[in-house]
Amino acid sequence: MLDLLVKAGAAEFDRTSREAKLAELKKGLSRGETHLVEHEIDAFLDANALSALPGSAERTVLARQLMRAEVEALTRAQERDQGNYSGMATDPIVKPPAGGAAEAPVVAVPITRLFEDYISFRQALGKHSDGGKSWENIVLHLIGFLGHSNAVRVTKRNLLDWRDHLHREGKSPKTIADKYLACIRALFKWAFENDRLAENVAATVHQPVGKTTRTRERGYTEDEAKALLRASANYTPANAANPAQRESDHVIRAKRWLPVLCAFTGARVVEITQLRKEDRKRRLSPTLLS
Repeated sequence: MLDLLVKAGAAEFDRTSREAKLAELKKGLSRGETHLVEHEIDAFLDANALSALPGSAERTVLARQLMRAEVEALTRAQERDQGNYSGMATDPIVKPPAGGAAEAPVVAVPITRLFEDYISFRQALGKHSDGGKSWENIVLHLIGFLGHSNAVRVTKRNLLDWRDHLHREGKSPKTIADKYLACIRALFKWAFENDRLAENVAATVHQPVGKTTRTRERGYTEDEAKALLRASANYTPANAANPAQRESDHVIRAKRWLPVLCAFTGARVVEITQLRKEDRKRRLSPTLLS
């Protein structure tokens, strides 16, 4: 019984409080006074990263709109207190939701969080052993260009504008295609395929790359080859005062002989340096085998 009395008292207090606030708001609107909603204005401006100086026309307009909306809300609540649930908004400041239902709020999907999850996924497959360091600056560059980090808000137009911005920064078409766009396409493709994003807006964002114009033939000229082999044969290490910084004999010999072996065999440096002694075999001539 006591609980019922407490609840009834609370309901009555709530009703009378709303009636008193409604009366004050109506009075404030008629007198041009907006002090009742000053804290609501500040909260709205902070939440939307906006500014309106005290006493400015913008702040006055916003205050009156908030007051009119709150009058409508309190009026509808007062009607429901009296059992009337058919009341509709009469002030045009209050608009019914499109389609008769409230739109679902846009859930933020931070690009940085997507990138971290993508790298973790790839590392489990043995990829991105550097932890994504080579792509991290690309992601941060995109975020800086967008001015936000919500992947849901990114559009194809945004990415095309970013591509053009990279051009203006002086980056080559090949760098944009093979590095910047390749990173973002891979990230958004993974996010879409793993139900992190509803669509892949980066799928068709590309950068055409023209063919490289050659001004000379591949390889060294005869003079260049001779100069390289002379330099390797005459290689002398720098004289370091600290013994720990001096090159060992086998490193010195490698620097002298590697270019010669590459020139003789046609192999690359990495192929020659990875050879083991068991990789070397002697081929017998046909006359010795007969």
